[in-house]
Amino acid sequence: MRRSALPAAARRPALATTGCGVIERDGGAVEAIFDQHCKFVGWLHESFVYDRGMELRAYVRDQYVFTARGGEHLGFYTNGVFRDRRGGAVAFLKGASPGERPGLPPSPAPIVPPAPPVCPRNPPTPDEPLKPQGDWSHVSWDDLLQGLG
Repeated sequence: MRRSALPAAARRPALATTGCGVIERDGGAVEAIFDQHCKFVGWLHESFVYDRGMELRAYVRDQYVFTARGGEHLGFYTNGVFRDRRGGAVAFLKGASPGERPGLPPSPAPIVPPAPPVCPRNPPTPDEPLKPQGDWSHVSWDDLLQGLG
């Protein structure tokens, strides 16, 4: 049997639906992201954020969210919740709840973005979850990704 010369992370991933907005990808999960209206807005795979069309938009390093291309600080990601720079919840993963607005660490200095991974294939659109309770931001998901939050 011939093996690929590419490392496993660089090969085109195989996807399988597991329900609840989680897609398995070569042993890793691609999780659906929903806005405060429970509208499906994108995917989180490892530390990379994709839009619905699987275009790389941002990445998460530690608890900070940065633009994919410029490394500009957009907001925070903690416990399955994406937050604007003021800490208001903007989007979430199924099962996560924003709760109260947390105290936030200082904003980081801009950094050089990591090399983007091989883009996963476009997973099927997930079902909408129930809206979790919490302190929601006035900033939309698109505005957050454009650095307007």
